[in-house]
Parts: sequence; structure tokens; C-alpha cells
Amino acid sequence: MARPRGDHDSRRRQVVQATCRLIASQGVGGATVRAVARELGVATKAVTRYFRSKDEMLVLALDHVIAEQVKLSTRAASLVEMLSAALPTTERLRNGWRIWVAFLGEAVGNPALQQQHRRRYTRLRHQMLGELRRHASAGAIPKAAATPVVVEQLLALVDGIGLREAVNPRSIPPRRQREMIAEGVDQLLAR
Repeated sequence: MARPRGDHDSRRRQVVQATCRLIASQGVGGATVRAVARELGVATKAVTRYFRSKDEMLVLALDHVIAEQVKLSTRAASLVEMLSAALPTTERLRNGWRIWVAFLGEAVGNPALQQQHRRRYTRLRHQMLGELRRHASAGAIPKAAATPVVVEQLLALVDGIGLREAVNPRSIPPRRQREMIAEGVDQLLAR
């Protein structure tokens, strides 16, 4: 008798969350199928049932982190709040950035993961441009600021803060991170 779909989805989520915990604490090298199984207290076969490869586990862990970030960012009322929601200001968000950085490190020599990275950044740039246009239509920012160039500059600002915090935790206090975003937005929109 087949197990109900809900059990499959629930177990898959547990595997993804365990993968996230291991990547955040030990890097990609520590997130082996065996280590994930040990983290969950199950046999290795119980993990391989849900994932074909370590790369697939890594991609789904990254997707989980991105989905969490998107949820936080879309609740924001202003552009500064939206960008600030993506910053590593809490341990949970810092872990998300560690996973992102680990993914980037793994992608350097892996063309399939590089393609995954390009796909996610293309989608992120498109979403950000849509947000800029929405803010411009509402009169919150100048219409001239809703451009792909400004998107790239804002993403570089957020990425810079996030990368620094992922590698050197607590080097920029949360309040200062938000101030840096506000200052960067002000400078970019003042042109």
C-alpha cells in the first residue's frame, strides 16, 4: 500500500530542513546524504528516496531559503524595508546567507549549479525590477529609478552585506545593515 502524498511531502521538507541546518553549520561538504540521514535519525535510504543526488539536495535547500526570503520581502511596505528584509540580521537569516554562499562556492566548478544560479538571479532581477516599477507607479520612487541598472546596484549592495555577514558574522550590526541599505537607496534614487 502506497504512503499518502502528505507523508512524502512532509518527509521531503524535513530532509530539506536538515540539509539547510548542516550546510549552515558545516558547509556543503558536511551535508552528505549520510550526514542528513544521521541528523534525521533515519537510514540513508530514507533520504535517497527523496533526492537523486547531493546537488539536488543543495538546490532544494537553496530554494527553501529563497522562498523564506521572498515571503519576508514581499510583506514590506517600502523599498528599504523590502531590501532590509533580505539582510542577515538574525541567526535564521544569517544561516540562509551561509547556505547561499555555500551554494555559490559549490557552483564555481559545477556547470549545472552555475546554470541554477543564473536562473535564480534572472528571476530575482525580474522580481526586483517589478518591485521598482510598482514603487515608481505609486510615486514612492522616481520613475527613472525603475531600471535594470538600479536593480543590479541594489542587488550588489544587498549581496555585499550578506556575503560579508555570512563569512564574518556580526561584523555589521543589524541596525547598521539597515542604515546602509537606506543610504544606498537614497543615493541611487537621488540621481
